[in-house]
Amino acid sequence: MKITSLICFLSLFAFLSSNAQSDSAIKGRIIEKLTDTPLEYVNIGVVGKGVGTVSNVKGEFFLNIPSSYDNDILKVSMVGYKSQEFVVSNFKSKIANDYNIFLEPKTEVIEEIAIVDSNLKSYTKGNNTTSKNFTVGFESDLLGNEIATKFKIRKRHTLLKELSISIGKNTYDTLSFRVNIYSVKNGKPGEILNKKNIIVTTTKKDSEVLLIDLLPYHITLQENFFVSLEWIKDLEGGDLSFSAAFPGRTLYYKKTSHDNFQGVKGLGMGMQITYLQ
Repeated sequence: MKITSLICFLSLFAFLSSNAQSDSAIKGRIIEKLTDTPLEYVNIGVVGKGVGTVSNVKGEFFLNIPSSYDNDILKVSMVGYKSQEFVVSNFKSKIANDYNIFLEPKTEVIEEIAIVDSNLKSYTKGNNTTSKNFTVGFESDLLGNEIATKFKIRKRHTLLKELSISIGKNTYDTLSFRVNIYSVKNGKPGEILNKKNIIVTTTKKDSEVLLIDLLPYHITLQENFFVSLEWIKDLEGGDLSFSAAFPGRTLYYKKTSHDNFQGVKGLGMGMQITYLQ
């Protein structure tokens, strides 16, 4: 599979390269504890090491973890479920003996705003570029790879309404990814704020704008935030990029599940957010 990388900037960032030679192949499955059914799109990764993946539609995952990470922490997580953490060596032993990892649903209180309130006004922030000549994209086809951009708002009660993304190029018949809303922590994406998975499937092609309705997810906040796109499904034989502008602010990239975000200054992605205040 081919995915368009960040043009002219890839060579500048060592975090995009592999940390070590893989020497331990692991195959397992993520199961919902209460229903005993497979969970798709679960994030599994060694925290901060660039080694991770996402479970498939059968709940299965495949991961290579070097023995040099045996004392590190591996995290299994998904929105709406209680996360689990393991020492890598213990995780390897557990998977070898059991194969399944069970996640327990957690109860979330979702705040709602009466959007019919006549006092609420609509605002749109972000970059409206639709350029095909300058683009950005996922760094690789590693599942859990993310690209994120920051949005600043007036610090008051805010309801996210709609996300628009300008597609520079898409040769996939059907494109799938996940949208994550993050808090800001030390200037980078921090905690995921949405309480439900936002899975997007589209057939939009070159130079088209994808509109995503966020109102059903009842995402309310009062501080600045990040929006990220996450690669969650292995789609072979395609090419994907998003419109971009230069100069811009800063884009943030994560190599795979539970890796750390790193910034690329001077780029603006073709993404806008509409919200109500």
